[in-house]
Amino acid sequence: MPHPVKVSVHVDGVADPSLALADFHQLTLQQHVLQHHRFTLDFSCETLGKALNIKPELVPTQAHERLSGKDITLGWASRYAGEAGRSFQFKGLITDISIQTDADLVNYYQLSGYSPTFLLEDGGQSRTFVKKSLPTIFNQVLGEYAGNAFDKQLKAQGQQVLPYTVQYQETNFNFLSRLAAGQGEWFYYDGTTLRLGRESGQVIPFRSSSAQVFGLSMRLQPTKTEGASYNYRTHAPLRATAVPPAAGYALNQFAVAQSTALFTQPQRLTVGPHGRDQAQLQRALDGMAAKQVGSQVALSGSGEAFDTTPGSVLEVQDALGTAYGQFRVLAVRHDIDG
Repeated sequence: MPHPVKVSVHVDGVADPSLALADFHQLTLQQHVLQHHRFTLDFSCETLGKALNIKPELVPTQAHERLSGKDITLGWASRYAGEAGRSFQFKGLITDISIQTDADLVNYYQLSGYSPTFLLEDGGQSRTFVKKSLPTIFNQVLGEYAGNAFDKQLKAQGQQVLPYTVQYQETNFNFLSRLAAGQGEWFYYDGTTLRLGRESGQVIPFRSSSAQVFGLSMRLQPTKTEGASYNYRTHAPLRATAVPPAAGYALNQFAVAQSTALFTQPQRLTVGPHGRDQAQLQRALDGMAAKQVGSQVALSGSGEAFDTTPGSVLEVQDALGTAYGQFRVLAVRHDIDG
């Protein structure tokens, strides 16, 4: 059953903010921690023309001049008085505009675009960073963009200096994503802020009901991992064995134990530039192991948790009140009818 929310849509530069472009036909927002977030908004030409103060028949030829490349803010809050403190906000960038018709022969004007992380796709390049820490590299790369391009919070767990880091024919987004993953750090956009380092995350209750459903799955897979690298400074070969997380969700621990017993042969990897010394090699392999363990148990579902964002935490119960634990949100899709 749909959850009633009050929606606001504001585009930077629209003359009358009170109109707020809230009279839309359909809104879809897809968010994933490893990808650019994507949104689409459908308007009738009549309502969009009213919001932009132009005639409906001129919307197809003039609206793009007012909307293309603009910052957009989507927000919604519950219409229920008892949920006054719950709200959601997303900041994005309008990159695509199209005119569409439906079976009723009505013209619809569609705005779509991405999270501001899409600005980091502005061209591949090659460069090096010598004796710089992860936060320093991120600050240097992100500092090349206008101060208001996106809010950022850089709280990496690892502060060690990296002797030599290479960006090779990569966009800044791909480079920073690869670099963070190689160092075992989270790098994601939560809808309003670009983050390096995992935050504790808002905890959102999610209880199964006629309006909310979930599926919890577990799978066994090879988990043993060994790695090798070479320290060119000391001319020493390096070897290490990945150590999966000892604590965590009980179902994950069971999956790891059963997988270890079932798949006896390890996968042997050659770890590249993230394994220049023994500590870095071990950290890289342990990060891979943690990722594998996390993928062995998965939760999916749908419901009324309208304030869910990437990085938030769902506290899951079934309809009888049985607790299934807490799960970090990696992807979410919001669909709202106008």
